[in-house]
Amino acid sequence: MTQNLSSKFIQLKSIRQTVCALGLTALTAIIFTSQTANAAVTISSVERASVVEGAGTSSITVYGGVAGAVSACSSAPTDSTCDNCKLIGGPTDGDTNLVACNKKRIHPDLQLVIYLSSDAIDGKPLITNSDGDDDLTTISTPAVVTKGTATSITLSWRTICAALITATDGGDATNCIPAGDQVSGNFRVGISSTDDGDNMLNGSKDEYRSVTFIIRREIGQGTTEAGPSPAKNCDDDTAIGICQFEMGAGDEKAVVKTMRALNGFPSSTNTQFKHVRFLFSTTGFSSIHAGSDYIDLPISGTDTTTFSVSPKRI
Repeated sequence: MTQNLSSKFIQLKSIRQTVCALGLTALTAIIFTSQTANAAVTISSVERASVVEGAGTSSITVYGGVAGAVSACSSAPTDSTCDNCKLIGGPTDGDTNLVACNKKRIHPDLQLVIYLSSDAIDGKPLITNSDGDDDLTTISTPAVVTKGTATSITLSWRTICAALITATDGGDATNCIPAGDQVSGNFRVGISSTDDGDNMLNGSKDEYRSVTFIIRREIGQGTTEAGPSPAKNCDDDTAIGICQFEMGAGDEKAVVKTMRALNGFPSSTNTQFKHVRFLFSTTGFSSIHAGSDYIDLPISGTDTTTFSVSPKRI
């Protein structure tokens, strides 16, 4: 009996490290915040991103996570995000069983689509730099759209990355990999008035919204594309995230008893984490991988002193 309990303790330690790794990286992402520049422009939806919040309002957040190796997404279609968490059976394309990943990872050739309309002017839909005097290259955009008519702007994520990531900061714009945890910048999305006769969003008759893009990767990853999990022990005061948890047994279920986190988690480095992902397997702890069965439990509390999950049952 003593041996069985000891064995279970070792296994629980293993799953604890697993959840530290995957819980931290599950929401690695890009944040895209829209601020109203002119109420005449409505951004109704944004597609082909990791997560979109606030579509149709004056404040839109679009997440486009780049956790894990982009090589795992080399064959992904241009109209779909990539699930690089489904790798199993050992190292593949730089991703091992339990390194950082994203079930809806963006990739450089993925085509972002922004749907918008103006109720005030006719003109050309554009996305430009923060000053409105240099438009980004698009894949599909109508030459002119009439007021009140819904339209769209399609461009690759590679174009967005190239506008934000430069060689001087050590990032890899071609593969959309920032040098650090994130890179950010402002853009304008809107309609260039036909009265201007230019492809800019800097005139008094143009209508646009000012948008902030933050390209976000796994926290603590460093400068390599596919390094080890950023999960750390609780005695590492430089780490961010979950460092320990304790499980309890129930009637055909598991219960999360206690949890510990570091350095402001789940709200840190401009990111609010929302769930902890618990991975499980019926064949043993050694079989757990990033594509295993899982449940996401909502985070309860906003700092390390109140951090927990609710509900606690798996």
